[in-house]
Amino acid sequence: MFNLFGKRQKDEVSQIKDDLTRMYFEEYKKQYPKLPFDSLLKMANYKSEWERDTERLKEKDVLNTIKKLDLPKTISDLFCKNEESKRIGLNNYLRCPTEFFLMTKKEQDAYNVENIIPFLSDISFYKIYAYDKKKNGFLTFDIEMPEPNINESSQRFTWDGLFVSDILFWWECEIENNKIIEFGKALQLNWTREIIDSIESKLDNSKTENITKWKNSIYKKYQMMKE
Repeated sequence: MFNLFGKRQKDEVSQIKDDLTRMYFEEYKKQYPKLPFDSLLKMANYKSEWERDTERLKEKDVLNTIKKLDLPKTISDLFCKNEESKRIGLNNYLRCPTEFFLMTKKEQDAYNVENIIPFLSDISFYKIYAYDKKKNGFLTFDIEMPEPNINESSQRFTWDGLFVSDILFWWECEIENNKIIEFGKALQLNWTREIIDSIESKLDNSKTENITKWKNSIYKKYQMMKE
């Protein structure tokens, strides 16, 4: 019985004509020996399609964009997942959006990657931080509901404006003010201390509906919105 089963599997593998697909099939079979043939083949087909997709946005493309924009070294460290990125703890909140680069070009197109370049995400890969090449500004969007933020008509921000929500989030997480200021320094933000002061004087115990008004006042005061 075992020999017959093994022979059947071998015959099924021999039916995979594409060398790259067969290679990934064999890899997945070792990793997931209990998965059925059809599931392994589906995974292998997807991986080989992804490997051959030369038009998809790759990590190296985004790293080049990060360098061209002359973004803070901390961003490159987080994106490259190196040891330096762990030094002050920002890697607990921000990271490389690795999952985005595992998508095919067709899947990435849903996020307007011709213009919108993702370079960071939160830890859960829910909130994406990106650069709009066409409007020369920054934005965030929800990976599950990218619109309307990825639309051309939506607001774009300066580098400082991109992280106003994060400063508020870190403060709400009861991270010490000095640590938040250290985060801001690493990200080369200009008004971290002033934003914290504003949070504590105007938003402490504030209702949710007032937060949007507060953010808009910060954006306006420090000229963080791109025209």
